[in-house]
Amino acid sequence: MRNFYVRGQRQGDTANSFQLPGYARWDASVGYGFNYGKSKITTQLNVYNLLDKTYYDHSSYRGNIRAGDPLTLLGSVRIEF
Repeated sequence: MRNFYVRGQRQGDTANSFQLPGYARWDASVGYGFNYGKSKITTQLNVYNLLDKTYYDHSSYRGNIRAGDPLTLLGSVRIEF
């Protein structure tokens, strides 16, 4: 599965004193499930910010600007029995 997020330029604070730039971010995930005996095992790998781009997802009313997360990998294994 692939997710593509696009956000345009927007005001950085309620006084409209600065603007945050727009950005695009690409996330992806892949999973695989199989049976092992009477159990079902599902593995999944999620990749966030696949291209590892710097972006600014929000700011506070005090003007503190928060950068978005860098390239992040999250893996999981689920066992159903």
